[in-house]
Formats: sequence, C-alpha cells, structure tokens
Amino acid sequence: MRLSAGEIARKAVHMAGVLVIPLLQQLGPAKTAALFFSLSAALYLYPSFAEKSEKTVLAGFTKGFRNALDFLERKDHKRYRGAMYFFASIGAISLIFPIQAVSVALIVLCIGDGVSALVGRSLGKNRLFHNRSKSWEGSLSGFVASGVVCTAITNIPMAIFAAFVGMLVESVDTKINDNLSVPFTVSILSSLTVYLGLLTF
Repeated sequence: MRLSAGEIARKAVHMAGVLVIPLLQQLGPAKTAALFFSLSAALYLYPSFAEKSEKTVLAGFTKGFRNALDFLERKDHKRYRGAMYFFASIGAISLIFPIQAVSVALIVLCIGDGVSALVGRSLGKNRLFHNRSKSWEGSLSGFVASGVVCTAITNIPMAIFAAFVGMLVESVDTKINDNLSVPFTVSILSSLTVYLGLLTF
C-alpha cells in the first residue's frame, strides 16, 4: 500500500512528540501538564472559533491553520480528536507518574506507533492473528524502534518491557484511542514493575 503525503506528514509530526521529553525535564510536571491541557482545550474549541471568525480579519489565518490541521488528520477520524487525546494524555501522565515512566511512555507512543504505522501500511503483509487490520511487520518494527530509542534514557530490560507493552496495547483492536491507551498502560506498568522491584529505570 502506498502511503499518502498526509499520512507520512502526520506520522512525522507524531514521532516529533518525543521532543516533549526535554520540555518536561525543563518545565517540570505541573507546567508541562498545564501547557498540554491548554493545547487540548484549544483544539477542542478551535472549530467553533474558526467558524465565528470566517467574516473577520482573522479569516485568512484560521483558514490556513484549519487546512494544515485537516492535512494532518485522517479523513475517517473525528476532527482533531487524536491530537486532543495526545495532548490530554501527556498532561495527565505528567502529573501522575514519575518523569522516567512518562519519558518511556512517550517514546513508545511516538516512535513505536509512528514507525509501526508507516512500516505496516507500506510493507505489512502478514496480518496479526488478533487484529487483521494490523501486521506483524508493523508491530515488530515499532517494537524494535521504540525499544532502541528507549535505551537512550533507560536500561535495556525496561526498554524492552516498555516497548513490548506499548506495541501489544497498540496492536489490540479496542474502542480506546491509542493516544490514551498506550501512554497510560506503559506508564502504569513500568511504574508498577519498579515499585515491585522487578525492574528499574
């Protein structure tokens, strides 16, 4: 399957989400959470704002911004819902979990999900037995890519564990958006294994 320019751009932006990690380290959990909750709220309110500004001096700006957002949004998804969930989940996990857990969760979400989608859509041929819409090629490439990147900030056992958990959750067909299920599950289970003394960050 050939990837569209919009899908490639969307996943490139998604993978750039790892840049949140140095931002989190710089701002701290509370300010990071406030920033990303604000971004989520802004996206939620944006369609109404854009509609009301169509006949004002802001019309050109809002139209251009909306076109850029629409280019990055999948046509079969509710408008900006994925991005809203992404920002909201970052805000929530930043407040709840240790920065190490948040960091590995973000890597798995951004790198793992991004790589698995690009590889799966372009090269995937062998369907997962539990989800026929996804492939072994996509899931395994996401697992490897996110695991390797995680080793930049944590040890190998934790990197493997976090990548495995994240890609397993991402591969399951649920009604919960991946931008919520993956970061929360990885944050919870990685923190739990550390608390139980099974792994370390």
